[in-house]
Amino acid sequence: MKAELVTIGDELLLGSTADTNCLYIGRRLADFGVRLVRRTSVGDDVDAVGEVIRSCLERADLVITTGGLGTTSDDVTKQAVAQLLGRRLVFREQVEQEVRARYASRGRDMPPGSGSLALVPRGAKTIRNPLGAAPGLYMEEANVALFVLPGVPWEAEATFEEGVVPYLEQKSGGRVIVYRTLRTVGRPEAEIAGDLARLEGLPEGVRLSYLPTGDGVDVRIATGPIDEAGAAKRLDAAEQIIAGLLGECVYGREGERIEEVVGRMLRDAGLTLAAAESCTGGLVMGRITNVPGSSDYFLGGIVSYADEAKRQLLSVPSDLLAAHGAVSRSVALAMAKGVRRACDADVGLAITGIAGPGGGSSSKPVGLVYLALDIEGREFSEEWRLPGSRELVRHRAAVRGLDLVRRSLSNAPSPRAAADGKGEVRAGGETDR
Repeated sequence: MKAELVTIGDELLLGSTADTNCLYIGRRLADFGVRLVRRTSVGDDVDAVGEVIRSCLERADLVITTGGLGTTSDDVTKQAVAQLLGRRLVFREQVEQEVRARYASRGRDMPPGSGSLALVPRGAKTIRNPLGAAPGLYMEEANVALFVLPGVPWEAEATFEEGVVPYLEQKSGGRVIVYRTLRTVGRPEAEIAGDLARLEGLPEGVRLSYLPTGDGVDVRIATGPIDEAGAAKRLDAAEQIIAGLLGECVYGREGERIEEVVGRMLRDAGLTLAAAESCTGGLVMGRITNVPGSSDYFLGGIVSYADEAKRQLLSVPSDLLAAHGAVSRSVALAMAKGVRRACDADVGLAITGIAGPGGGSSSKPVGLVYLALDIEGREFSEEWRLPGSRELVRHRAAVRGLDLVRRSLSNAPSPRAAADGKGEVRAGGETDR
């Protein structure tokens, strides 16, 4: 089955609103083996909306639209559909009663103009909207299914589940596409894909795809259409083979975040963590404390941006700063030790680097980052060259810092990194001092 998606609204074309509906709907369609072949965004113009939908109906088996179902003058989707299909808008008393009841449940009268929500193209079925006033619509035209959904993301998702999912379940006969995701860090997409391309022994019907994220690369394992029990067996076998090949660069599964994994490891080990950040300016601490319950293992941290802060707050020796500079392995190790002692933690993490765009030199270029870890007196350190904008360098440094904690606690080696711009490990491992 081929599907097309039309997202409607001037705000999408102007860039003032992100089109998140396409992400959700694309993922959910894929769950049922439906191929989303085209997505089109169009402004709030009745003729333009009608023309786009007409083109979609000529090509696809399933057409979904989001947006333009409200009560203001720029909500033109129902009018466009009615004109295109030659179906006049008719009043549905039941829909108006449901809208009125929704407002009454909030202690409010139905606003003037809201009666237009009860106007529906003749022959269309309405889809309950549990999170808003505007119902979704379903109709068929020349054997093509057309679903018209609200544009507010949570309402689009709710009406998709209420209306589109039952339709897809009926069409699929209980056979679905099932996915499993392995999350990796520290290795580029091309390297991972190259290794897995030579992999043998994967179960028949298993397909792999690679999804770069801000933190690393997700390896998505898919199989189907198949019943769920058969899919689980295939995916279990495939996951075991793939995880075995990729090794310690796999840090989690599905939507797990690396800070959650690190937190779980610290809690299981009965260890506490403190962080000293320079170029990342608190990004690591922010990510750690976003995890509920992180106070069980995270004691605190210090953003020591200036050299004076490193001296006064972390007890980094002045002669060390003078000899090696703030961006150096020696200073990173001293920062890790200093924050561990200052917070009375078991583990001290430190990050120092040059995020750019200025401040670099031939010997210390922009993107040079040193990570250090002090675990009850045992010291680990790494040097990375991280490409990209200032924002990207800082983000990648924070992720590498969290991953250093993860790998050190599990005694895993540093991940190999190819010189493809994703990051290069110059040196690392436990430091003898």
